[in-house]
Amino acid sequence: MHTYYPLSIFRYLRSVSRNTKNYVYLKLDENHHVIDFGGELQRFELSDLDFGMPIDAQFPALNNMLSTKNEPVVLLYVNISENRFIDIHIVNDPANQWVVLIDSTVEGRKRQAAQQQRLNDDLVSEHYREPVIQRGRN
Repeated sequence: MHTYYPLSIFRYLRSVSRNTKNYVYLKLDENHHVIDFGGELQRFELSDLDFGMPIDAQFPALNNMLSTKNEPVVLLYVNISENRFIDIHIVNDPANQWVVLIDSTVEGRKRQAAQQQRLNDDLVSEHYREPVIQRGRN
C-alpha cells in the first residue's frame, strides 16, 4: 500500500467529493487484476484481496461494471454490509482503469432512515384512509 496516491486520483477525488480521507483506489490491468492500490482496504471489506484474481470476481458490486472504457461509472450508496455504504467510481485515463471507493456510510444511513420514515408514513396514511365505497347503479 502506498502512503501517497496518484495525482489523477487526487484530482478526481477533489472533483467529486470533499472526502479525500476515507477512500480506496485500485489500479487495474487489462484483465481487471489489481496492480496497485492505496487507502485502507479493510475499511471497504477488501482486506482479503487476492491479487491473482480479477477484482470483479471478488467484489460482487463490480460484476459487469468494468467493461466500460469511455465514461466514468458512478454507483452511489452501495450497501456492502449491514449499515455500511460506499460510492463506487470507475474511471479511466489513457493508460489505466481505476476503481475508487469512497466511504458514504454516514450519508447512506441518513438516506436509509429517511426512506424508511417515508415508507412508514405511507403505511400509516394508507391505514387511516377512509375506504372508498362504490355504489351500484339503480
